[in-house]
Amino acid sequence: MTREMISSSLIGQNVTIYRGGPESKSGVILDVQKDYLALYTQQEIVYYQSEHIQSITVNTKENLSVQDLKNEVNYKKASDFLSLLSTLINQEVKIYQGGPESRQGILLSLGDDYAAILTREDGVIYYNLFHVKSIELKESKDDNISKQNEHCYPAKTFKSLFKFFNHKWVSINRNGPEAVEGILVENSNGLLTIIHHEELYKIDPFHVKSISVGERGAGKGNQKQENNNESSSSSANFEESSSSSSRYKESSSSSSSFSIYDDEYLSRSRGTRVSSSTDSYHSYRQSVQSETVISRSYIWKPR
Repeated sequence: MTREMISSSLIGQNVTIYRGGPESKSGVILDVQKDYLALYTQQEIVYYQSEHIQSITVNTKENLSVQDLKNEVNYKKASDFLSLLSTLINQEVKIYQGGPESRQGILLSLGDDYAAILTREDGVIYYNLFHVKSIELKESKDDNISKQNEHCYPAKTFKSLFKFFNHKWVSINRNGPEAVEGILVENSNGLLTIIHHEELYKIDPFHVKSISVGERGAGKGNQKQENNNESSSSSANFEESSSSSSRYKESSSSSSSFSIYDDEYLSRSRGTRVSSSTDSYHSYRQSVQSETVISRSYIWKPR
């Protein structure tokens, strides 16, 4: 929905955002801005990007005094969604209310159109804000994530992040059918190229909801007891994938066979956002986890 579709008259109304699914929440609308709204659920405050909201169901029998709520509830207010996120830097947040992309962690920094979140599961994840439906400020857990020595790649936009990931093992999207892992070897013709052992993926960057360097589920908290056992295996697997990358480069000028899963790529654009601060370079261990296929891709296998 656009800002014009979500009237400020809904402030104070008891509503349900979405009719179902992991993003569905019921509560009272506290604030409506040009590209987001704030929903108070009596347990938390969820900030939804307006353009992703598919439906709002209004309970006309239960309306609350907005002024009373504003006096009782401490919520963030900003002119737009990116400015809202800038008030949450260095705080613990939850991206998405559920589903495969949902993660909780510390918001480290912002680019023009992405957010860098330090998570327990996957280390630093870079989220494409175009796809982020909601964000929620969370209380820090007892096992709060340490930010010591954690930095972000100094990229202005989500697309420009990819140049820092060249020849690194990356994880694109968290889970589900659109998730894929492998070595990013090039970015040509507007598509990302990922090598995973003997398979090659051509991925439309628009469909990348999130990306991280390293293996999914290999957050620092999970790795401390595993590093010694996995180091030799990971090294061997990485060399195998690197070898695949070399074979791809050597044979790229010769014949190859493609299995086309979906050759429909639509170009999309998004308005320019205001830049936020970014931090310096940080790299993760290169590791391998064999599995997964992505649907919007070409898969290449050398003959």
